[in-house]
Amino acid sequence: VPSYSGTLYAKWVERTVANMVDFVQVGENGTSYSVPYGLSTTSWLSVDGGFMLATTETTYELWYEVLIWAQDNGYTFTRLGMEGSMGIAGAAPTENKRHPVTQVSWCDVVVWLNAYSEMNGFDPVYRSPYDGSIVRDASDSSVARYAVQSNNNGYRLPTLAEWEMAAKWTDYTSSDGRWVSGGGRFWTPGDYASGAQDSVDNVLETSRVAVAFSVATENVGMRDPNALGLYDMTGNVTELLTTGHERGGSYVGQGGFLYVGYYGIDDRWYSVNDRGFRIARDGA
Repeated sequence: VPSYSGTLYAKWVERTVANMVDFVQVGENGTSYSVPYGLSTTSWLSVDGGFMLATTETTYELWYEVLIWAQDNGYTFTRLGMEGSMGIAGAAPTENKRHPVTQVSWCDVVVWLNAYSEMNGFDPVYRSPYDGSIVRDASDSSVARYAVQSNNNGYRLPTLAEWEMAAKWTDYTSSDGRWVSGGGRFWTPGDYASGAQDSVDNVLETSRVAVAFSVATENVGMRDPNALGLYDMTGNVTELLTTGHERGGSYVGQGGFLYVGYYGIDDRWYSVNDRGFRIARDGA
């Protein structure tokens, strides 16, 4: 047997762990909450508690890892995603890998969420209305019009009402003249940033909780969280909903675009460098 004398070195390759996303449960299972709608203090949304939201917006690091798996397993995308506001579409992650993914359409996101679900052993949520098959191709023109959300246990986008409940949640038990009262709770007013103590006119207070008034995205989770421990519910990138609308304002936002009650456009093919998403899932 040949002999060999030498030193072996291990090379560690850093990888994200795709199933390790931190979630926060929003509200209690079995409890329905009345949440103020948009900028209103008199119109209310009924929202069932117990759903789960990721504590941060989806990073490019996670997006890219799942994207590579998805492409190897029969999923097709129209846009490959970008690392924050100034990355290169589909490129390997850099030191900015913790910036939110941008330049993805609603169709790309729901296909990615199905892949992420399947990758982690969950039942994909977004299905064909015709035969219940898994939506796998973002280039299929029918996705934007016909993809339906099932009650499967996989990953999904938050509903409009769920996002609003999570963004406006407070732990206050008295109003002191600022908070909106309803449904036995106090809620953040619609013209505040999520987690802020004053309206968006207060730039210093808004900047404490939101990446805004800026020229670029930042790493997720760098500003103060809201009362639930959710980061960047205002600012950094706008966040897609099940309806195709976007909420929360972005790094370029100012004024009314940063209102927690602001509603963006519904365009399921649209992509831009200040639009991303946050992962939701039904509660256990």
